[in-house]
Amino acid sequence: MVVDLFLVYQFIRRLVTPFNKWEAYELGIIDDKGNILRKKRDRTPEERRKFGVFDIMILKLKKLLAKIPGGTTKLASYATALWLIREWNHFSSESLLVEDVSEDQIDESIDKFINERLIPLLNKDT
Repeated sequence: MVVDLFLVYQFIRRLVTPFNKWEAYELGIIDDKGNILRKKRDRTPEERRKFGVFDIMILKLKKLLAKIPGGTTKLASYATALWLIREWNHFSSESLLVEDVSEDQIDESIDKFINERLIPLLNKDT
């Protein structure tokens, strides 16, 4: 369960972080728009560890999200991450990603995330 929460946290954190703040940007692997500048075979082993498959998945998702109007905002990134992991609050040994999660439970999770996590984060930036 701890590993799952860590991965969810990393997923959301990377999804909302601008490309120019990624380690791959500082290493010259990507540019500020997320375009890959150096192919995998041209990278050192350390650079491959710092820009792996997980990072590439997030990069492609961010670029896909940017194609829709308003998709480059932090709010859109949070909303996308929330939509992708919307069932995480109802994990238990009895109901791991099964279809018995009701729409009310999903709505409750979304409301809880928005009120407890997203709104304080947005208020902090202003």
